[in-house]
Amino acid sequence: MSDVLNIAVQCNSPEQLIALIAIMIFVFALTVVILKGIIRFTGMVLSTILHYHNATVKISGASVNAELELHN
Repeated sequence: MSDVLNIAVQCNSPEQLIALIAIMIFVFALTVVILKGIIRFTGMVLSTILHYHNATVKISGASVNAELELHN
């Protein structure tokens, strides 16, 4: 961050300052988009894991019930 402030102090014209602000806004927006993508991807992965976990629990429960019925 201090590098950005040093560059901003060294701007000789309003155009350079506007260009620096535009670059900072672009970097911030890109960071937000990347973070949203990571969060969305993580949510999809967790949803898939939960789906397969629930399916495994149901299958295990059905197997236990079938085994109990065989013994009775």
